Amino acid sequence: MSPAYEISIQQQRLWPRRSTSDRSTATRVLPGGPDTRTLTAAVDSVLAAHEVLTTTFAARPGWRFPVQTPGTAAPPALTVDADATSGDLIACAIAAAKQAPLNVETGPVLAVAVAHNAQTSALAVAAHPLVADSRSAGLIAAELASALAGTPPVAGVRYVAYADWQRSSEDGTARGGDLGLQ
Repeated sequence: MSPAYEISIQQQRLWPRRSTSDRSTATRVLPGGPDTRTLTAAVDSVLAAHEVLTTTFAARPGWRFPVQTPGTAAPPALTVDADATSGDLIACAIAAAKQAPLNVETGPVLAVAVAHNAQTSALAVAAHPLVADSRSAGLIAAELASALAGTPPVAGVRYVAYADWQRSSEDGTARGGDLGLQ
């Protein structure tokens, strides 16, 4: 069994809404259109850099709050529409990402969709609120776009370390310098 960690303070607040259909979404417009293999490699590089995107969440007996278990989520849902007929590629990509099922207890917790025609692509990500807010979804989309362009993301602070650090702060105003964040 994988090790389990207590969830962060924000996740504790969001836990009652874990079955929500709400999604944090973001998009990027890209030149050309990635094939499924290239998209899968880009997604894998982002997942490797951000363990929270591979994490499941569940209530456990004896734990005060639900726990997170990194590396146990099903892979993200990937959708590629290579023949997008709609004039609005962004709307197509967002709709596809939002329709993908997300489940915090089994995964996936992230969906990625690309809609493209001969000239342009729209990349959309949708994440469960327990793993990403709107700003974070934007960062995920930006990292995916960079990975598709050949620049993989760099792994940062482990999310479980951040959650532990956050809970250890007596007044909730601890500074990021304690984690090497500037």
